[in-house]
Amino acid sequence: MRPASGRRLGPAALALGALALLGAACGSGAASTSSSPSSTTTTTTTTTTTLPQPVKVDGTGTAGPLGSLGLVERVPVVPVPDGAVTPPPDPPASAAAAHALQVGFHQLGAGPDLLLIMGQHGTMTWWDPALLNDLAQHYRVTIFDLPGIGYSAPDPAATSVEALADVTAGLSGALGLVHPVLLGWGLGGEVALALAERHPGLASKLVLVDTSAGGPAATPPAPAVSQLMAAPDATMIELSRLCYPPSAEAERRAFIGRIAELAPDDIVASALASQAALQSAFSADKSVAEELPTISVPALVVVGEQDEIFPEANATALVAGLRTVHVLLLPDAGYASLFQDEPRFVSAVESFTG
Repeated sequence: MRPASGRRLGPAALALGALALLGAACGSGAASTSSSPSSTTTTTTTTTTTLPQPVKVDGTGTAGPLGSLGLVERVPVVPVPDGAVTPPPDPPASAAAAHALQVGFHQLGAGPDLLLIMGQHGTMTWWDPALLNDLAQHYRVTIFDLPGIGYSAPDPAATSVEALADVTAGLSGALGLVHPVLLGWGLGGEVALALAERHPGLASKLVLVDTSAGGPAATPPAPAVSQLMAAPDATMIELSRLCYPPSAEAERRAFIGRIAELAPDDIVASALASQAALQSAFSADKSVAEELPTISVPALVVVGEQDEIFPEANATALVAGLRTVHVLLLPDAGYASLFQDEPRFVSAVESFTG
């Protein structure tokens, strides 16, 4: 199958036969491919009767430096053990305090829960306000900072993508999210995959944007790209040039203008080094990639064909491994495909989750 312009997806994707492609009129719905028969998974869900109380972060909200983003809050989060859907109900105060991580988050909109997971070298302020506002018309959108990033405390145990998935599952439980759709970008997409494997029954659907499943089929970026993504002195301008192809210079400048309205929260050098290390380890680890067929929830794979950070071949491997897949191919977009072609992306997400 060939898009209106640009190159074909790789041979592995073509071998699937009926690859689902969401075209420009994605509001009309999408087909799906099934690479393994459906099966019934039994999960046990424990209901937590008392949710932790979020605390407002001083200096945020309508009067603070993040006024255009809104109120940022922190909530204590206990990572969820592998195989569990929610934390045990009402853990003893001492145990909760010993394992709780303060996670910064922000919520906007109303509707079904949509949990956004940021990629490498990004904080909450990297989400394009235009995207957030459009998604908030249809969903209750939750954005947050990964451990050690922005408004979230560091977690010495969060040294792998799987550990980040357990923290994300804990955040979902702490906020009382109801079977959220997980939207992961880059590293965030890898976290979403690991969460779906480790905590079956928590997410309702996955939106995987310019990401990979790791393992032997993963295609890494050029060394210079990896170095810049991990560089503590990399500027927003430099990173944005990785996110947009040269042909989308106008879109890149518009994106910079929109996020410049927000006061960026902090990314310290140690957190960047930790993210670079766990990204490298994930790319070499085949455990998540081998378990892709066990993921029972549908996934929308979004592909920026000009992506320098997660080259297109990574999407081919995802499509080959996942059980039920929809694909949105954006031929002229890069890593920031969800921002570069934002109206089409939002339309695809609405169609996929509707």
